[in-house]
Amino acid sequence: MNLSFVIITVSDDENLWSRYKALAAVTAPGDEVLLCDSGQARNGTQIIRRFGEEIGWGEGVAARPIALPETRSFPDRATLRKLAAHPATLILPDKAYPTSDGVKALRAQLEHSTPDLLLLNSARRLGDTNIILPSSDASRWPAAGMLNNTAAHTAAMQLLPDITRVMPLSERPHEDYESAVMQADSIGFVPATVLVTPQPAPCDPTPQIATLGARIAATPRSRRADLLTSAMLQFDDMIAQLDPLYAEAFLAASRSFAKQLPRRLRRSLRAHDGPSGPLLHDLQRRDLTAARVQLALQFAAQDRIHVRALTTEIGRLSNDLDLALPSPSYLMDLFQRARRA
Repeated sequence: MNLSFVIITVSDDENLWSRYKALAAVTAPGDEVLLCDSGQARNGTQIIRRFGEEIGWGEGVAARPIALPETRSFPDRATLRKLAAHPATLILPDKAYPTSDGVKALRAQLEHSTPDLLLLNSARRLGDTNIILPSSDASRWPAAGMLNNTAAHTAAMQLLPDITRVMPLSERPHEDYESAVMQADSIGFVPATVLVTPQPAPCDPTPQIATLGARIAATPRSRRADLLTSAMLQFDDMIAQLDPLYAEAFLAASRSFAKQLPRRLRRSLRAHDGPSGPLLHDLQRRDLTAARVQLALQFAAQDRIHVRALTTEIGRLSNDLDLALPSPSYLMDLFQRARRA
């Protein structure tokens, strides 16, 4: 099955050319590339034209712009998919790019089955570096394949609710992640990393936590336990991505969430394996100090992951420099020979 790729350019990104190269490397004859440039990137239009002339998008690949220069705004995701020629449309948000192995896995999945909805795994780029970190839900992905109805919904709701991972293959609406999942009778899962996206900007988690609490309160009692399980996984993801700037806001919103839980559901907080279980249990007991310690430990773990990744990248760069530049012994020998000359 052929793919349509929609590549969105908003920011003035230094890596625009490399994004286009990554996209051109995964296209196949019959695919389509839609170039959605807002005009806000200083050299966006020129780079698009130069890339098409100097490198191209691949043999047998149709490429066309869908920018809206009059309004400097983009259609929503549903409209973007309607503009595409193929039902399988991969939308690449600003600064995101596809991976070769991920797109191969996506094509293999489409050859095997055509579900109502595909969920595509993604990874995140650490700042402006070339370091790629797995998503916080990497260990929770089911094996590649297709699930139906309840099994599909249960597996999908245990993943990070990221709309950029959603690829509908039917005409059903998909305003947000949950509605897309719950309206699909069959869901295909691609656990290989298909997209590399930028690290999200720090944001206040209070609205998301309030939404989770309101949703549980409005759900029939028979379904609240299952919904809480999904909510706890979302808390785990929030903690993994939380910026220390919003630590106190997170604790305040989480404390309100824990206090509003029905008594019979509070017991399940201690049984949760992820980091949010002990933290919410401490907040439910009004032990704010213990909760702060739990959060500090999570921040320390995040820092260790980042330091290890940066150290590895620096080591690779050092090795590259050693190979590219003359060694100290060579320079000393050259100096001595120059003196004797």
